Amino acid sequence: PEYPAQVFAFVGADTPVGATGTGSVRTMLQAAVSAAGPSRFLFSDAVPRPALGRYRAAARVAVVPSRWENYPYTCMEAMASGVPVLVTPGGGMAEMIEDGACGWIAAGADAASLTVTLRRALATPFRQGNVRDTAREVLQQAARFAGEVLAPTNAPGDLAGCSWTPQRVTTP
Repeated sequence: PEYPAQVFAFVGADTPVGATGTGSVRTMLQAAVSAAGPSRFLFSDAVPRPALGRYRAAARVAVVPSRWENYPYTCMEAMASGVPVLVTPGGGMAEMIEDGACGWIAAGADAASLTVTLRRALATPFRQGNVRDTAREVLQQAARFAGEVLAPTNAPGDLAGCSWTPQRVTTP
């Protein structure tokens, strides 16, 4: 193997495969990794939130291969813990990550793109302090944005303040 000492941990509940919900993502992954040395791949069921810290503390990188996510807590929690994140370019994840500073953005959501990016991630030395600092900036920017967008106002028709003035609509 390319990184013989590297262990890969998958944490979370199993998910059904496909629209029909038949099959298991975990079973599919276990079959795919069996040739690569199953002892290097650990599968854990969902764990209570407080126990996730133990997994993050041991992580070299958190991989979030979602094809669509808006602003996932998984990324924010990993970054705030000092763990760099590998994400796909879809959704808001790519907006959270500064490629090469606090994580990596894969070129696509396909296996080949994720493989190339994971190799780059494993070959890059990272310091947790830098990731935490970048994460803090990202999270502070998000909080400022949310405060600006969701700040209540009294202005009639102000969508940002979620208030509006009803108007009578007449049709000719």
